[in-house]
Amino acid sequence: MPVSGGWHVVQGDRPRRTLSTAAMIGPYFVVRLDPASPGMSADEFLHRPQLHALVDDVARRLGTTELRVALSSLQYELAERLWSVVLGSWATAGLIPELDPLRYGRSPSGRIRLHLLSPTAREQPDVTPTDAAGVIAEIVVGRLASLHLALHSVTRIADGLLWGNAAAALVLVTRTLENRGGNQHDVLAVSRALLAEKPLTDRVDGDVAARIVRRTCCLYYRTAAQRACGDCPLTDAAVVRGRT
Repeated sequence: MPVSGGWHVVQGDRPRRTLSTAAMIGPYFVVRLDPASPGMSADEFLHRPQLHALVDDVARRLGTTELRVALSSLQYELAERLWSVVLGSWATAGLIPELDPLRYGRSPSGRIRLHLLSPTAREQPDVTPTDAAGVIAEIVVGRLASLHLALHSVTRIADGLLWGNAAAALVLVTRTLENRGGNQHDVLAVSRALLAEKPLTDRVDGDVAARIVRRTCCLYYRTAAQRACGDCPLTDAAVVRGRT
């Protein structure tokens, strides 16, 4: 089925098989496909009482009383999972899964689960990395923007921090795929193109294939772990001052 820009909609068993194959890369690449475990709709998941309870659970797990710290961690996890599902499918079979029917659930440990009951995807033979990045940005960034809007109903947090999380999560997923090797499609080039797209542009310094430094801190140093991340822009002294 053709769609705009030369892309075709892929239905049936192929998107399901692709997602199942990508899920073997790691836990963040897993999307549940079982109709017996449908999860909840995005509207239900992002409903303020449900979202607030989820952030509270994350805060307890991280050992923090600051909602914005827990909120940042939750959003980072969701961003990493979204990038993993989409880029994992792209790396595996050149398909970009649609996320409009995405549903959400939680594991017994409180981690987020993603659900797609009737997955479809987009495909275009010989597509350039820039064009692929444009479609991926449309799908993932749009969903993240809705998530950020809902998160602001829980507590105040800077948009720059959230998009910095999204950019850093993209880098992490890209490196996971590159370290795996054997990709049929140039994930590195697509990720570089994604990081050049607003609102991801200028969120990190450095290259996705080498060391990066974020321009905003994710606040992880304010959890019980009391340490900064490897891509943190803060110096050790700033981290110590922040904890005290």
